[in-house]
Amino acid sequence: MFRGQQSQLYSEHGPDDAGYPKVFFDAAQIVIANGDLADEQDRMDIFHQFFNVARQGALHTAPFTPNDDGYRVLDLGTGTGIWAIDMADAYPKAEVMGFDISLIQPQTIPPNLQFRRRDFEGTWQGLAMDSYDLIHLRMLAGSISSYQELYTNIIRHLKPYYGWMEHVEIDFTPKCDDGSLPRNAALMDWSHQLMNATEKAYKPMAYNTETRDMLQHAGFVEVTEEVIRIPFHPWPSDPHQKDIGSWFILGLFQGLEALTLGPLTRVLGWNREDVEKLVAEVKREICTKKYHVFCEMHIWTARRPAKATKKYLCSYEVAKMLAKCVGGGIHPVVPGVEVVQKPSDILEADYDDFRK
Repeated sequence: MFRGQQSQLYSEHGPDDAGYPKVFFDAAQIVIANGDLADEQDRMDIFHQFFNVARQGALHTAPFTPNDDGYRVLDLGTGTGIWAIDMADAYPKAEVMGFDISLIQPQTIPPNLQFRRRDFEGTWQGLAMDSYDLIHLRMLAGSISSYQELYTNIIRHLKPYYGWMEHVEIDFTPKCDDGSLPRNAALMDWSHQLMNATEKAYKPMAYNTETRDMLQHAGFVEVTEEVIRIPFHPWPSDPHQKDIGSWFILGLFQGLEALTLGPLTRVLGWNREDVEKLVAEVKREICTKKYHVFCEMHIWTARRPAKATKKYLCSYEVAKMLAKCVGGGIHPVVPGVEVVQKPSDILEADYDDFRK
């Protein structure tokens, strides 16, 4: 589901397009709002079950670390809120919150859960820094303008030392390791066009090979990446892989046109009929069991390190300059000033402060 910052919106479809998700555009930013809300909610919940099957029932990989300040969980882009609801049920002593640009969550929810309307690429009003044990993101590719800025914002709101981030995405790029999928397959063309369109819209869906570097640059430690193989349909003989493929094709079939229509028509200039033809051919290929096609799920986890305990910290820029002179560590001239080399630990200070 594409989301974008709240601003002036332009409707993709007119009043005669009943039954199709309404796609809105603000310049290059894309948002899919719901023409048929029930269908969109069903798709989100199907994918939640798909994730449960693929991860063998695990709601999260990042650990909860015991601490003296309770447990707080934040779900960014919560959608129907089903993951947040399951987390609140699983951890009744935790405080769970879900953010989304649309409030489409159910009215009846666990007492330890609340939802707020927020654009998580904007300001997180009302949230204290250093306050969350786990911040969770899932299926947000295509809705993020700057992952670096988002990761930096996330780490500020995690508890030092205890706080973890978990980011789950699907790389929809089709892969085939036995040569059964033709090179000119519609599925390959669909993936190429979709990645191209979202890249041009500055909301890329493509797998980002620099994710680990961005997390580390934001200041995270213990960065891990788990990759799970996702069959496009239940062609594998392995029972677990077959179950994964069954749920994945169900969710993909329901959301394929909604996922494709806006980017290809508005960004690449396709007409609607050509998009529908491409989607139909992709669905036909997905149902062809002789094509042993799969994609991959990526699960990143990372922890916020402990805050420095020294009285004074210097800025990242000053730290680099001082490090050249003293090799990092404690400043030899000004006692108590620690040379910090992680951007997440920055407290801005003028160089003049170190001359006093």
